[in-house]
Amino acid sequence: MKTLLVWLGAFLVLACGGGGTSSRLPEDGRVFVRNDTPQSGYPYPVSVEYLHPGETGPEPVEVTVEPGETEEVTKDVLKGGTKVTFTIIGHTPRQQPRAEVEVTIDGSITIVVTRVYSPAAYDNPRVDYYITGAPG
Repeated sequence: MKTLLVWLGAFLVLACGGGGTSSRLPEDGRVFVRNDTPQSGYPYPVSVEYLHPGETGPEPVEVTVEPGETEEVTKDVLKGGTKVTFTIIGHTPRQQPRAEVEVTIDGSITIVVTRVYSPAAYDNPRVDYYITGAPG
């Protein structure tokens, strides 16, 4: 019985592969921002800022995305594995809430802004978002 259990355990370890590391390389890609704030009932424009990694050093880029629009915010294709931080700024009548979004490029992605929250009491302003694949 012990021998059977040992063989069964050895088989399971070999069959599972041991959870080895993947040799897959991250894909190059672009970053898009979709402004879905009209769905929240409070459509506000947002601007997106980041430092584009260039050959001569980082270059500041700023793109405005109107409510209901999707815009490419990267200047060109970014190398797979590149880490980039985007600052999303909501333009409301009261304040300009911000969100810092750090992504690692692995194919094209979309940052979807769902809500820009700027309460009358000026406490806890924020930009709500999620990250998904490239726009289809």
